[in-house]
Parts: sequence; structure tokens; C-alpha cells
Amino acid sequence: NTPEWVISDLAAIFAGGIAVGLFHEVGHEEMSKVALECKADIIVVENETILKKVLLIQHKLPDLRAIVQLMGDPPLSDKRRLHKSHKKLIVSWNELLDIGRELPDAKLDERLRRIAINHCCTVVYTSGTNRPQRGVMLSHDNLTWCSKMVLGVIRAPGFNSLPAPGEEVIMSYLPHSEIASQTIDIFYTMSIVGTLCFPHDDFDVINDTAAFFEAIAEIQPSVFFGPPSAYERIYHHFR
Repeated sequence: NTPEWVISDLAAIFAGGIAVGLFHEVGHEEMSKVALECKADIIVVENETILKKVLLIQHKLPDLRAIVQLMGDPPLSDKRRLHKSHKKLIVSWNELLDIGRELPDAKLDERLRRIAINHCCTVVYTSGTNRPQRGVMLSHDNLTWCSKMVLGVIRAPGFNSLPAPGEEVIMSYLPHSEIASQTIDIFYTMSIVGTLCFPHDDFDVINDTAAFFEAIAEIQPSVFFGPPSAYERIYHHFR
């Protein structure tokens, strides 16, 4: 998980679009299927390795207009080739930020005014481990309601005081392609003006137990969310 993933996800939503997250393990054929179904016109990839996956299938995606690479600069040869052959762009994260800085705030305000609570906000796909991937459409109202319900469970209004801005600290470590992780890390954290923290890039908190507890000790989250396996790890660590 990275701040850029969250920013890209929210940028799509704030611009009146629909955000779709995928597990990074998916192959190019599964990626092609999802991109066709959701009519993706912008695809954001983490690095050059995943960029190569998209380049293998981009000719199948008639709606695709641009690919954004978060980490590092995309190869100049790929940028020139794709633009010459299909009139599609490949831009780095920094180039995308420069484009955004040139746009007036009024452009974004206009997009925000057009969003209705029943519009689709995000599409979440299953991992596709045991069966073909399936997408679920979630509205803006659905996600804001879920955030309020999470607040009720965690803080129990009427019994506990609401957190002050920045007081609630969440550690982001579960894949944001899952709706549970998105709900806690992104939408709940936004709803209470919390702080979302990311472990260091070299911390494999999912598979490395030492890195897992080192990240918790450093971040000191006020709320910890995880699957049963995470709590089993904590139980055996302190047993």
C-alpha cells in the first residue's frame, strides 16, 4: 500500500469517475477482462513490471487513453511507441501532478457538484483465486453509510468521545483492492479526519512477523483492523 494508491483512488472519485482496484498478482488476461468490463480510460500501475503487463493488452482496450506509472519513470521508448501506434499516453506520477497543478480549482468543483449519492463510486473485484473475478458496484451513499457504521462500532457514540482531528491513527497494510480495507483505511479515516500511516516500503508486514510488529510499534495505531490470521499472529507472539 502507498499514499499514491489512495490519492489515485480518491482522484478518480472526486473527478466524477469510478475507481477500480485490482490485486497486483492478477495476470494480463484477467486485467484485460476487468478493464474491458469497467471501460477503463486511465490505468494506474505501480512500476515498470506492471506497465509491461498493461502494454501487452492495451490494444484490446478501446477506451484506454492513458497509463500512469507511480514508481520511477516509464521507458521513453514505450511512451513514444504507444503514442505513435495508438495515440495513448504513458505518464509518470510527477508528470501527472504537474498536469493537475495547471488545472483551475473550478474544474474540480464543477465535477464534484455533479456527483449524486446514488452514483457508482467504486467497483470492487473478487481476487479470482477459486472462481472468475466478479465486480461489485458500490455507491457514494453505500460507502459513507458504512463509514458511519464503523464509527458506531469503534467509538460507540454516547459512550465514548469522538476522536479529535488527527487523533485516530490507522496502519494501512491490507490490500486496498479489498472493500474492507478501503472502508477502514480510506473512507472511515476521512470521515473522522484521522491519520493514515504506511509501513516502510522494505517492510513486508504481511509475511514477515518481525516487520509486522516493528511497524505496529513505530506507528502505534489507535485502531487496528485485520483478518483472523493477524490476531492469531498477535496471540502467538505474546503467548
